[in-house]
Amino acid sequence: MSMSSFCKRIGISWQKRSAASAVGRFTLVELLVVIAVIAILASLMMPALRKALDSSRDISCRNNLRQITLASLQYAGDHADWIIPCRSDYITGSEFKYMWFCLLSGNPDGGTGDYSSPYGMKYSKKAQNTSAGISKAYSTFVCPSESRGLAWANPFGATHYGIGRVSGSFNGKVNGIASQSYTAPMHKLSQVFAPSKCILFGELQAGGISGSTVGGPMLYDTRPGMLNYRHGGGLVDNTTDPLIGMANLSYVDGHTASQSYLQLCNSPRPPEKTYSDPTKDAFQYGYNKIK
Repeated sequence: MSMSSFCKRIGISWQKRSAASAVGRFTLVELLVVIAVIAILASLMMPALRKALDSSRDISCRNNLRQITLASLQYAGDHADWIIPCRSDYITGSEFKYMWFCLLSGNPDGGTGDYSSPYGMKYSKKAQNTSAGISKAYSTFVCPSESRGLAWANPFGATHYGIGRVSGSFNGKVNGIASQSYTAPMHKLSQVFAPSKCILFGELQAGGISGSTVGGPMLYDTRPGMLNYRHGGGLVDNTTDPLIGMANLSYVDGHTASQSYLQLCNSPRPPEKTYSDPTKDAFQYGYNKIK
């Protein structure tokens, strides 16, 4: 279609100029037409670009979970088949060196330096940043889709991921004053009868450790107040609406998956339970529990 025909169709006049007069010159109408075309093309491309970016972040997050899971399996191999516990000793306000993510990152003393992990995990003090623009390059425990940074600086910051209930958690004092107790029994890999269904790690809603969750972060509930459904169109700070978004999870057999709240609520019921609790079944299935 010629320029004159195009201009007639859209209702504007057009007059052919000589080659000498046309060089390097646009009329206002021509400029507006070009800008409009570019704007239309950009609007058509933006959803595809946003989807591609979200997909890239989702893949990166699942790779983090896969690395963490493989590291935890190596830990079990080094510790008589015991799954890495959520925490392995009594913890006060400043003793985070016994947390699962500190154990995997090779933090032996609760310091704030760069650690040499025996399991290939990455954590640097440069990740201790409360800003939303935290660099994801400094820690394996940072989700690329999470806009909130790591909040605590002593010693490890925190983690955007939590460990499943199968891990167990030591919750007793060992100073002779208080008796030893457990918030959840620890388990061995040999007790897992359905490794492809037993959740080992998932996305934490809190985005860090607070005073009320200093013993965690242990995942035992699929509701959005604990599990973070920040992928698949979800919101990082959604704590109430269970019907939007997807959460990334990893399982004892090493695979990862994105699951919605409704999918997790349809998880198999643990065999020893006489009633079903859809919000908790997903984190209690796949292993034989210690009574």
